[in-house]
Amino acid sequence: MKVLITGGSGLLGKYLLQTKPTDGEIALTWNKNINGVPDTLNVWYKLDVRNRADVFEIFEVFSPDIVIHCAAVGSVDFAQSKKGYQPVFDVNVSGTKHIVDACNGYKSKIIYISTNAVFSGRQPPYNEKSPLEPINDYGAIKKQAERVIRDLARKWLIIRPFLLYGWPYVGGRENWASSIVAKLTDSKGSYKLVNDHIWMPTYAADVAETIWKLSDQDREIYNVAAPERATLYEFGLKVCEVFGLEKNLISPVETKYFQTIAPRPKDTSYDLVKLTEQGIHLSDIKTGLEKMRNEL
Repeated sequence: MKVLITGGSGLLGKYLLQTKPTDGEIALTWNKNINGVPDTLNVWYKLDVRNRADVFEIFEVFSPDIVIHCAAVGSVDFAQSKKGYQPVFDVNVSGTKHIVDACNGYKSKIIYISTNAVFSGRQPPYNEKSPLEPINDYGAIKKQAERVIRDLARKWLIIRPFLLYGWPYVGGRENWASSIVAKLTDSKGSYKLVNDHIWMPTYAADVAETIWKLSDQDREIYNVAAPERATLYEFGLKVCEVFGLEKNLISPVETKYFQTIAPRPKDTSYDLVKLTEQGIHLSDIKTGLEKMRNEL
């Protein structure tokens, strides 16, 4: 099985590579960051998914059976800004269409990585058939990308992870767990964490393993998350507990404390029945954090 992972230098891409099947031939793409990427026998291609010709050139060379499409702009506030909407759309929707077209041409399946931001947060929990009602531009763009997948791709799977954490590659985008550990180690700083919005923080390696387990399915959607709800403040307390950090260095605040551009949904918790019916159970928060700690 030949698998192309777009955005392979991101957090999920890293763990997809670490958890790959033993019989898989893997190629990965990167765009802005390749620092710390392992020097292995896997093939790396520099790719901007907005460039249709470059996308097709990689398919011509590698001819994947499956494409796990992680490449995306993930900044919610940038997408909401005056200058951000079009660049994010160009990558997350137009770039996704380029990947879909190439998949159709080369008879590849696309596994699209979506987000919980496609939901409004007003009527949790959300299952795979819940209406997509995003309340910010980032969620609206990802909703459009999902539509591209469902309408145009011949073979597809949509995965919606939820607030991933783990160790990024050097120079990669930080996440809540890695940034809390970095800032509080040796009591070098403090952290204010929102305590009035609900999340389902999920260990990225668990999501990667889940994607591999579901990779043979076609025309399906799965909401994928840890089976535990928490505010960022509550998550921060568990990070401190697992990593031996001072809990008094973090403090709870309301969302309005931060001057963010984009509105955030209050609670997009998932109904995980469809996932558990597949026999898949992800780690709870403490167990996931312990796995992350044990990577050290």
